[in-house]
Amino acid sequence: MPFSSLDPKAQKFVKKYFKSGGLFGKGTSDDQKDRMADEYQTWLNARSNFVLKLGGFPSYIGTETIVSDFKKANQLVEGDKKTLNADAATREVVRLSSALDRVGQQYVNRLETEAAQSVTRMQGMFGTVHHRKKAEDRLGELRTAGARTPPDFDAVRSAHAFILSEEIRVKKVSDDYKVEYDKFKGWPKIVRDRYPEINDPFVAGDKQVIEGLVKAAETKFDEHAISVARTLIRDAYGKVDAAKRLVKNRNEYEQVRIAAETEINKLLAKRNPGVEEECAEIVRLRGEAANQAAARDFLTPWHTMQDLKKRAVAALPAAQGYLDFEAAAKTASEAIDALAKHPQSAFAAGQIAEAKSVFSLAETLAGAGNYANAVNRLGMIPDMCKAAGEKAAGAATFQSFEADAKSEAPERMMLRADALLKSLENHPRAAQITEPIKELRSGYAAADKAVENFDDKTARERLEGLAKLAGITRQFADYVDALMTRAEQITQRVADLRDTHGQAKYAAESLKEASEAAKTGLDAASKGLDAATGHLDKAQNALDRARRLADGQEVFLIRRAEVKTASDDALKLTFPDKPATQSRIGDAFRRADEFSKQLDPVKAKGALEVVMGEVGAIKLAAKAKSGTPPTKQEVLDMIALPNGQRMLDNLIEKLGPNDVTQEVMVAMLGARFDMDVKIFRTKDKHDQGVAKTTLTGPAPNLLAYYKMMTKVPDAHTKLNESLLQFDEVEGPGETTSSFNSGGGKVVMGVAPVLNVGANDLSSPDQLENIDPDCVCVPDSQKAKPTHGTWTTLHEIGHAVDDAKSFMKGKAGNKDFGGWTEHGADYRKIALAVAAEYEFDAFYVERLISGGKPEDPDLPDDLKDKPDGATTWEGRKQKVIRWYNAMVTGADPWSNKRAPTDFNIGGRVYHEAYDDTWVSYDAAARRKGITGYQFRAPGEWFSELYAAYHTGKLNPKHPAAKWLSAL
Repeated sequence: MPFSSLDPKAQKFVKKYFKSGGLFGKGTSDDQKDRMADEYQTWLNARSNFVLKLGGFPSYIGTETIVSDFKKANQLVEGDKKTLNADAATREVVRLSSALDRVGQQYVNRLETEAAQSVTRMQGMFGTVHHRKKAEDRLGELRTAGARTPPDFDAVRSAHAFILSEEIRVKKVSDDYKVEYDKFKGWPKIVRDRYPEINDPFVAGDKQVIEGLVKAAETKFDEHAISVARTLIRDAYGKVDAAKRLVKNRNEYEQVRIAAETEINKLLAKRNPGVEEECAEIVRLRGEAANQAAARDFLTPWHTMQDLKKRAVAALPAAQGYLDFEAAAKTASEAIDALAKHPQSAFAAGQIAEAKSVFSLAETLAGAGNYANAVNRLGMIPDMCKAAGEKAAGAATFQSFEADAKSEAPERMMLRADALLKSLENHPRAAQITEPIKELRSGYAAADKAVENFDDKTARERLEGLAKLAGITRQFADYVDALMTRAEQITQRVADLRDTHGQAKYAAESLKEASEAAKTGLDAASKGLDAATGHLDKAQNALDRARRLADGQEVFLIRRAEVKTASDDALKLTFPDKPATQSRIGDAFRRADEFSKQLDPVKAKGALEVVMGEVGAIKLAAKAKSGTPPTKQEVLDMIALPNGQRMLDNLIEKLGPNDVTQEVMVAMLGARFDMDVKIFRTKDKHDQGVAKTTLTGPAPNLLAYYKMMTKVPDAHTKLNESLLQFDEVEGPGETTSSFNSGGGKVVMGVAPVLNVGANDLSSPDQLENIDPDCVCVPDSQKAKPTHGTWTTLHEIGHAVDDAKSFMKGKAGNKDFGGWTEHGADYRKIALAVAAEYEFDAFYVERLISGGKPEDPDLPDDLKDKPDGATTWEGRKQKVIRWYNAMVTGADPWSNKRAPTDFNIGGRVYHEAYDDTWVSYDAAARRKGITGYQFRAPGEWFSELYAAYHTGKLNPKHPAAKWLSAL
């Protein structure tokens, strides 16, 4: 750099070295001056850059030595007026600059390592995922600040200090949380220990879902979200129950399906027009059952296949009967056709007509499904036709005579003519052909005279006429014989039935009708009238009816005697309401006798079965009275009788609270409603699964449950796969009842409060501004139900809702409360609450997740405001007030102000049960009947269900319509 280019100050400094006696003497060249100027300028630049750089390296990182060395380098130039050491000083500053970088990087590395180790330690602390988040974020900030050029040492130092202090706080949080966590840490194992119960490949997908829930719960445990974790574990446990039940239902369905398919295939193998409609319906229903089973709904198809098995078995005899009928009809038809084609068929016209009549009667019987009798009738036809053919063959001589009369010598034909005439005169029905015989004899005499006169032409003409008339006469005689024989046979059978059957008088009218029709038919037959066949068909039908009536009455009387003996024996027993029962039995016998007189054996038999139902009820009642429990099969046999279930229910209805023991009612309740019934002394015993074994005490509550359950459809109880177990928990303080979806179990606490009135309905203390059409029926019009009645119906309602997935299918529907079950997803709730109260959503989520949230940082929009911190704290207190009011322990559903004071975007969010958060449409409370109805979707349904079945629900309430259709 030329000397002249230096700034004036630098030139002045350098000139010192050009004076006499200085570094350079006279004669210093310009090049030397320029070199010196370059060295000096380089030093100035290096010193300036270093000073600038040093300003970014605070002393607390350990720069004291470097600063001292820099001062020394500066002194090399500034302190020696005789010697310019700029080049050496510059090299020293370059070295010091590198050293400064090393010191700074070492400082950053040390703090980053310590901070990272601290974060790693925090990451090893249980339940600190969210609590260590700030430290993890600050570690990232530290690394970013340390990577800058130069590093942002203050930011690095600050982040480092925060992280180390945060470790102390997080460790305390972790230590405190572990105490709480230890209570639940075994829950995931409890679920996984049940996996062998659901190893069936059929529920492999369900098992994967369950494992996903367990893993998610473990994650939530680690996030200090113990509330969410518990929710997930409970859900997983319930799904194990559901999967187990699904496998059980599938297996039971498969057993029924296989058995049903066996019978159905037997039927379909014989499918024919006689059972076509039934087969088509069975195939259709089987397809529906298969579709339902494919959708993993096994209860309905189980019942369907049970029914189809019975239908197939019942239809099989008809299918075989039709096939037998077809075979017999084919044989009979062929016999009739063969007879019609017989060379002498003209002489079997009567038998052909009779065979066709029998065939027609058989078709009528078959049309009514009476294939056995139809086959029997058809079985007669081949023999009839064979006999008729053989008999007709005897008339061949008449045909040959007619043929030969044209060519044979008249004198030779006269002998044959005489033989034919004699055969007609000896015919069984000769009396019906006297006139033709006279005419034939006259013709024979004329022919004989012509032969004597050797008048062959006249003789032949006479013989030809005689041959034709003889053939016609024989045909007529045979026709009349067939009809008259049939008439006589019917008349004889009528006489036999009247004279030999013990109950012939019961069929007197039919016998009279048969006799008169046979007589009319015989008269018509004797005259050869075609109308005879119709009269004889009528006679045969009347005779058949008489036989059925007489036989039926005989069976009825035998059965009546058996029933009378059974009822007399039963009435000797001790049982409740005996006079009324005796009266009903007497009425049933009178109805049976009256139906018998009215020739209605079906109704007569039905009336006797009513008596047997009463007998069954008496036996069960007597057993119950004596404290002896009936077997399940005895109850089922009773139910299987006509009106048996109704009579059983009537029996129970008449029992008083102290009339039966617990042992009896456990058996009755279990068999009648197809569920496992158990009694527990205390809740602790129930939790342990230790049921009572001594059940000799009275059973007023079980009796009340039974009576109440008969008031709802069987589809809601007996046929409900979600109602498999009924537990009664005793004890003066046991008032809590519940429904367990996974096990299909109702648990009833039976403290004395069961007999007191239920809670008030449409209470203004719990509901405000109820719509007039939704206010419950007042007690003055419909008595308030007892707590026991209401609770029983309420829990049954849960089972109905569970079986039909009713409320799940109505999720979000405002007509059904607009319910949402949030499960383990609390984020949506947190966002809604945070928006309502203008607070931090993460804080809200941590609060309702069961954690201990840290206060969030003041938002930017409040930092510069004097009252910013106060405003932020006020918002937090609103959130806390909302939380405290809406957790399950606060009974938020009973808070009539909930839809106003805690209305968040038109919805009410609250914790329905521990760790279970729900929300509903705030406006729905105007259609409410109780506050408790708004605890959860299932409670909403069950309270309405109980109100409907106790008659307390306002008929104008929107729910009345859909409840009536369940």
